[in-house]
Amino acid sequence: LSEGNYSAGIKPFVCSGCGSFMGKAMRSVFGVEKAAADDKSHTLKFTVAKGASVSEKDVHDALKAAADKMGMGADYTLSNIAKSN
Repeated sequence: LSEGNYSAGIKPFVCSGCGSFMGKAMRSVFGVEKAAADDKSHTLKFTVAKGASVSEKDVHDALKAAADKMGMGADYTLSNIAKSN
């Protein structure tokens, strides 16, 4: 994923803490500078920093690790990753 803003679908959250946990996990990926999850719209929005690139694998790996850490059946799988304006 090249620099820019992205949005992706996510499954419904297990608990109210999931959104902030996902945002923190995404911001831990080198090159991601902003990330926030919205439990009402079931979307994750994130920004890849100017001049950076991020692999989808790194994003999915970070979210899988966060889901495993959260437990309780959490599944932070993204779908339909799309670049937005």
